[in-house]
Amino acid sequence: MSKTVITIEQLEHGQRGAYADSRYRAKIKAERHGIYTDGRVIPLRMTEDEVKQLARRFVHGWVDNPEWHQARLESVLPIIGPDMMDGTQRAAEWEVLIVQPFLD
Repeated sequence: MSKTVITIEQLEHGQRGAYADSRYRAKIKAERHGIYTDGRVIPLRMTEDEVKQLARRFVHGWVDNPEWHQARLESVLPIIGPDMMDGTQRAAEWEVLIVQPFLD
């Protein structure tokens, strides 16, 4: 039996200092286990949209077209294995950054 394992590693969360914006930075990785009988684990490539859905749900929520006071997605960057063969960018490991403006 095979399974998909998604790991979300929180790299940064909260304010860096007084009156600063809150930053939520995480690494999202997907792997397939149990496909090979020798125990090998293979990376599972995800699209940017799949990563955004995971980040919005498990890292920190944001708004697509934010006002000045709403959280926004600052960046989504592939880390390992970009694949442009079909015109979409896919990687097994991504880094996301979400910024929540400081509200007095």
